[in-house]
Amino acid sequence: NMHTKELRLQIGKNARQCRKELGYTQEVLAEKCGFTAPYCSQIETGARLLSLPKFITLVEALDTTPTVLVYGKSKNERIERIANILSDMPESDVAYVEEMIILAKDWLNTK
Repeated sequence: NMHTKELRLQIGKNARQCRKELGYTQEVLAEKCGFTAPYCSQIETGARLLSLPKFITLVEALDTTPTVLVYGKSKNERIERIANILSDMPESDVAYVEEMIILAKDWLNTK
């Protein structure tokens, strides 16, 4: 059971990640939500807990789900996203990315 402060911080961190993945500035997100940019900043820093209607507005503006905003993306969701990115790429680029993943995995295993 998450406390309110933890919940605010989690939602803020996940909202920031979703916003950055979409390439939005806080100003762009604010415009899409009908919020002010300072209000979006307060959400991301965990200074403000959203009302349910504003939470839903944020979910929709970030093209995500309530679960992702509260708990973050699961490993399977990340893998699916990577697969979707790769599916649009030419074979030679996919092969290059595959090599990069293998190198990164080997490097991470030595840490």
